[in-house]
Amino acid sequence: MEIKISNYEIRVLQEACRYAKMEALLEKLLIAKKGFLSGSEEEIDELRNICGDYLAYAGFNENYEATQKGESLENLIDKLFVDSSN
Repeated sequence: MEIKISNYEIRVLQEACRYAKMEALLEKLLIAKKGFLSGSEEEIDELRNICGDYLAYAGFNENYEATQKGESLENLIDKLFVDSSN
């Protein structure tokens, strides 16, 4: 599975993976051709879970509104959704 992501999304994923102490997972999934993630459904699903945890931690302001980072995390969660029923 290959997923296109922006440079900003890469930076947000790096933050999220540092928070979860899972930097090695992201390094494994980022492929040499910048702007793409590639991995198994399980690895992509794990990365989506990391984004969800980080969204709860750092994605909202004091009024519980999504920040730019939060919106990016929400978009990443959508992009990383693996529909295994297909």
